[in-house]
Amino acid sequence: INRNEKIKLKVVFYDSKSIPKEGLNAYHKMKFDGIKYAYVSLDPVIKTIAPLLEKDGILVFAGSVDNEIVEMSSNIFRLYYGFKDETEKEFEILKNGNIKSISMLLRDVPVIRKYKEERLGSKLKENGIIIKGIHLYSPEEKDFKNLVAKIASENPDAILISEYGDKFPIIFSELANYKLSPKMILCGLGFLNVQGDKSLYKGVIYTAPEGLYKETSFKLKFMNRFHKEPTYESYYSFDSVNLLYTAIKNTNGSLDRVKEYILNNTFTGVSQSKIIFDKNRDLKTSVSIKKVGDNNGF
Repeated sequence: INRNEKIKLKVVFYDSKSIPKEGLNAYHKMKFDGIKYAYVSLDPVIKTIAPLLEKDGILVFAGSVDNEIVEMSSNIFRLYYGFKDETEKEFEILKNGNIKSISMLLRDVPVIRKYKEERLGSKLKENGIIIKGIHLYSPEEKDFKNLVAKIASENPDAILISEYGDKFPIIFSELANYKLSPKMILCGLGFLNVQGDKSLYKGVIYTAPEGLYKETSFKLKFMNRFHKEPTYESYYSFDSVNLLYTAIKNTNGSLDRVKEYILNNTFTGVSQSKIIFDKNRDLKTSVSIKKVGDNNGF
């Protein structure tokens, strides 16, 4: 490859249909087609194909919040905000906030339960913070009356709500009906996606990586072309292709050289301002604390 010349990357889409078996079929088709690099966004699909990556010489950028996904293969780079960083920051907030008791309202998916219920829950108990209740809801949940009623009866010092912002307007409307006044309502990354009446969220504390989705020119170009705002997948898939393009252009294009280049360089991204990987191929993130109503919140 002449580093002074532009290179062309052919981008091909394979549909896993959000089903691991279908993802495996798509992977085999991708391999048959000679594709050596991929962006994969679903944990179950990533875990299904991970044992094959090194043997097949295929590198995957994983859009996963699970920091431990990189341990499944040396050919996985995790390019997404991590729950490990968020959970550590949430523990710090709760420990330093004079919180004696907490109730959790968690979306019932394995990665959230692993980091919030198990990891965070264990650390809270070790530090004498009482967990009054852990309440789970399915991704299809539309009625939170009973769950919020249980939290109201527990009357905790703090409420942790996780994770996805599409449910927050319903949840916070129910919380407002009970006129609860906990010392703290704590949310994670999903809070960035909240919609509706912002007055519902006054005083809410949430965590977010520095510089996340702040690259406005990408957003404008995306909207001009597709006539809608980019999803988080748009940011990470774009960064994956851009990283790959840069790495191939500056190496001989072999898998080992591409991996080495990505590990040893800092990239400018659209998902976050600086993209740096640690030695385990896990994305480094700096998590900040924000509060609704403050200058650093919304």
